Amino acid sequence: AAPLAAAAKLVLLVDDNPTFLTVLKNFLSRRGIASETCCDAVSARTALKESSSTPDLIICDVHLPGEDGIALLSKLKSDNLSRRIPVLMLSSDDDINTKVQVLKLGAEGYVEKKEDPRLLLAHIERLLGCSVPEFQA
Repeated sequence: AAPLAAAAKLVLLVDDNPTFLTVLKNFLSRRGIASETCCDAVSARTALKESSSTPDLIICDVHLPGEDGIALLSKLKSDNLSRRIPVLMLSSDDDINTKVQVLKLGAEGYVEKKEDPRLLLAHIERLLGCSVPEFQA
């Protein structure tokens, strides 16, 4: 059987840096993956409640204004509607305590923003359960 196409997949991106959101959205789009963006935890929770389609993956920054990504992760994993959605945490820091904390809270992965994008792509493929083309014209 052929691997599932990524085209039908939807990723929710949560980050307060609009430039990074745009880069990540384009990175996914070039690989045939649709995404929606939110700039903070409150808008992410609102989007999850009000959207007609549940995302297949949430990629969330640890550092968000107001309620941080760790608090959002905790709420997502304790809510019956969102607990099954895999969450991949992103951060610009490499603090081991943060990594351990998010994994204990139920995050399916943790990637530092400065790491090679192929590592992020490998996590996305694993969590979406599909093969993602390296580049798509």
